[in-house]
Amino acid sequence: MAKGDRYPTMYANVSQQQLTALFSTEQWNSLSFSQRMAACQEVENRYAAEHNVEPCRVTHEQMEGACYGWQNGNTICLNTSLVRDGQFVTHYDGENGEKCEARTNALAPSWNTLDTVYHEGTHGVQQSQGRIPSTYVDPDFDGDLYRIQGVEKEAYAVGQARTLQALSDYEKAAGKLDASRNDYLTSVKDDSFRAALADAAYRYNDPNIERTLQSVIEDREKGVVPENPSKSYQAIDSMLDRQYASYLQNGQNRQNGQTAQNGQTAQNSQTAQSGQTAQNGQAQSEAAPAAQAGEAQSEAGLGEDADGRLASGEQTSYDGPSAGSEYSGTGMDDGREAFGEQTPFDGPSTGSEYGGTGMDDGREAFGGQTSYDGPSTGSEYGGSVDDGRGAFDDHSQGSDSGASQDSGADFSSDGGDMSMDD
Repeated sequence: MAKGDRYPTMYANVSQQQLTALFSTEQWNSLSFSQRMAACQEVENRYAAEHNVEPCRVTHEQMEGACYGWQNGNTICLNTSLVRDGQFVTHYDGENGEKCEARTNALAPSWNTLDTVYHEGTHGVQQSQGRIPSTYVDPDFDGDLYRIQGVEKEAYAVGQARTLQALSDYEKAAGKLDASRNDYLTSVKDDSFRAALADAAYRYNDPNIERTLQSVIEDREKGVVPENPSKSYQAIDSMLDRQYASYLQNGQNRQNGQTAQNGQTAQNSQTAQSGQTAQNGQAQSEAAPAAQAGEAQSEAGLGEDADGRLASGEQTSYDGPSAGSEYSGTGMDDGREAFGEQTPFDGPSTGSEYGGTGMDDGREAFGGQTSYDGPSTGSEYGGSVDDGRGAFDDHSQGSDSGASQDSGADFSSDGGDMSMDD
């Protein structure tokens, strides 16, 4: 049996562009719940086959709070209310002890569902390839370190890059902007690797915090105890000791998931990062909606590496080579993204993107040229590895500072962030 035949779907014979177009707002709204789940399974089937690994079975369950989904073993589990209703559901006790339920609309639920399938599918690939270490930072213990750890950085980057490409392909084929494009771009901006990196570097007083974190993970995997470790190394090591002691005390298991960082928790799941936490999950934030399609949009940082390179070494069509320092946020992508393709959303940028100055001059959403800026200058942040979303699970969205305005929406960022302009 071929790998793609393990979980057959009704969409096995449609083209890739037709498949991902099902996640457009217009088409998604016309699909039944079972059709939506079948589309998600087909995306996973093809993504796994692309990497020559067995696909995960895509299922669903009702999850608490802003959780998108999780991956564990041979399973990717999506939040039922997200896929069915486009909402997150939270239960709580009222003032008089009554059971209450709160529902929150998710940003761009169809595109974020596609993002989640790619994100969690990346964890499945990592697991099949033996690339998931046993040492993992739970977002409940340190959301910034969770976001910048290698496995999450990669998974975030892949999910964002693939979804941005699907959005671009749909809009070019349809000849119009998707109704939820601004909401998705906002969610990607809020899920910034760069912001998490800067926050972690500040809190740990370590400009090389990403490298320090990787050293801690590698040493713990090998059972190595370094001599004279730095203060930041010791702080991370102690945090991980507390984390695993808590697991033992509470009998928890870790799952790879995506959560919306809004304070909720996901089991190795993807959560929206706006105060939610995912148990070993990916978090995404539900930020305020952006301007309507076609209107002036605010620039946001998308993606992972400063020059847009994803962990897989591929490029997306949203970015190009970056100029400037990724860590400081100066000099953004001109459009190279994770999968080696060029998109029409960006061209070279000029100035400091982190500070909100310097726009793309380049390619707009439909392949046209704009006259809003010119090529960017500066030194690219060297040595950044993964494409952005960490390899393990969740999908987190924190806030990316320094958004700048353009006559179109310029979505460009470093630290694995994606670029998009329209």
